[in-house]
Amino acid sequence: MYTCQGRFCTIEELTSENEENLFSLMYQNRVEYQKLVSREPIPETFFNFRSQIDQWFSYGRKYQFLVLNKDKTKTVGTIFFYGQNEESRTIKISCFFVSEIRGKILVGEALGMAIDFSFSVLGVDRLLFSIYPENVRMIELVKKLGANRAETYTTEPTNKRSTLDYELSNTILAEISRRVQNL
Repeated sequence: MYTCQGRFCTIEELTSENEENLFSLMYQNRVEYQKLVSREPIPETFFNFRSQIDQWFSYGRKYQFLVLNKDKTKTVGTIFFYGQNEESRTIKISCFFVSEIRGKILVGEALGMAIDFSFSVLGVDRLLFSIYPENVRMIELVKKLGANRAETYTTEPTNKRSTLDYELSNTILAEISRRVQNL
């Protein structure tokens, strides 16, 4: 299991031992999550962790992380990778954080650790952030980390909503570490 400890948080790979924490996070924040991901009501069965994990991986999710607060007592977000393209050495990344930590350094640190994972462990050359257009804070954050608006957009298979793609190349990995430290 991949784990990375930062100054403000820890990211921990989703496993069968900790998956219930993810769905507890999603269920406790379901009203907020609903607003972010779907124009249609999300059925309660969405929060059944076994069926949801099966559905996510059927859409090509490769890796998923829980984001834990500094003392590892609370799950405050999730980051996941999906849509890996072996030929172009590209993978997509998306995330969800509870509202009380959005805009805080913890989010930037967690994304920095996930970015490092994608380039150093997965060996991809290009990372695409799929972000809902109204999520201005996240767009600003990925720009601070060095991402640029890509020529693509994504329609999410689970909710049919379009997202904007922001691209990050592994050629600026050292620069990303410096930027995360300066958030």
